[in-house]
Amino acid sequence: MYTYLHNSYNTPTMLYLENGDHILSQEGVTQEDNAATAMSALSTWPLIQTLRNETIHDEVKQLWHEDNSLVVRSLTGLRKWWEYL
Repeated sequence: MYTYLHNSYNTPTMLYLENGDHILSQEGVTQEDNAATAMSALSTWPLIQTLRNETIHDEVKQLWHEDNSLVVRSLTGLRKWWEYL
């Protein structure tokens, strides 16, 4: 797995713009990359654990879907998040 990730993300990807310019993609994972979900999960797991440990209210829930996240205290918050997706 290391070899695949290293070869895929070791150097920035050149993104070409319509006007002929270009920018370098230097952050995040490539969409539709088979490893993107796993990489996202591994990188956010420490944050999820920290938020869970520091939450003092049992009614606060974290919702995570790939690279989207939400903290809700009620079903209303959950409905708003679901409609946003």
